[in-house]
Amino acid sequence: MRPSDITDRTKLTSDFLREYDLNQALLYFYDHIGVWHETPVAPSNLDEEQLMEGYWFGRDHFLHAFRGDDHSEMRYLFCSDDDDTSGFTKDRGFMIRNSRFGKTLHTRYYYEADNDGQYTVVYARPLRIDK
Repeated sequence: MRPSDITDRTKLTSDFLREYDLNQALLYFYDHIGVWHETPVAPSNLDEEQLMEGYWFGRDHFLHAFRGDDHSEMRYLFCSDDDDTSGFTKDRGFMIRNSRFGKTLHTRYYYEADNDGQYTVVYARPLRIDK
């Protein structure tokens, strides 16, 4: 998993989401949480000022939108699971208590070895949400 920065938000269209099978989204706005179980809104169509953080995801790819520590401009990182990795992944499912968001949130954890050979989680991301 090697993230790449996407600096031009206008490229993050519905076509981009379809091309990489990013068919679900979990978006944190200042006043609500948005969950898309299919056909999520494209980042290029969002009011970026209202978005705190967001994930667009599918089985093999994901896009993470977030603000830096200074709450400055939104950053977009795109990753593919087929990128080179020196570690391994593990998937887990968590029950969701609020049924309007879905039943289960599945997450993928990425592990890599540190200097003394111990594996630690270096990143976690949503994998899918079951209705």
